[in-house]
Amino acid sequence: MTCAKTFSITLLLSLACCALATRGQAPASIKAYYDKSDELLRKMDSAGLEKLTLASHTKDYTSTSLPDKTGKVTKRTAMDQVKALKPTFAIVQEFTKVATRFDHANVTADTVVLTVTSTIAASTKKMKSGTFHKFVVVGTSEDIWVKNGLAWQIKSTRVLSRNMTWDGRALPGN
Repeated sequence: MTCAKTFSITLLLSLACCALATRGQAPASIKAYYDKSDELLRKMDSAGLEKLTLASHTKDYTSTSLPDKTGKVTKRTAMDQVKALKPTFAIVQEFTKVATRFDHANVTADTVVLTVTSTIAASTKKMKSGTFHKFVVVGTSEDIWVKNGLAWQIKSTRVLSRNMTWDGRALPGN
């Protein structure tokens, strides 16, 4: 084979690999994580969510929020996220919709960068005023997964956008 043909084949193979990397599908185990997380949230299973979170997040996991009005960004650990479930579950009667969609996946051998949109709708328990309320959160994040031995673990989440409504009215901080 000539040097030019070898170069051409190598170039085509590397272009094909790049195309697969940028347009790849997230591994099935990552999709299964989001499906399981959605299911446990719908059931309001805080013990199950804690177990899933601790098993699937790296020890140095961080979640980075959008900046608040003052420009401050909040970083949370996996345990911070687990602790935030209890106050949420305290006011929720039921989750009426929990859905996760992969908008974009950039897949390489040991890293997956996902752009993920999550939609959560819930109705509250009866409030002191005697009324129920509905709230909806639609958020998009960039989730970075890394290969840890044979398993995939989420290393970081960066919130890209978030829209929240309470009884159909936009909440501050959107």
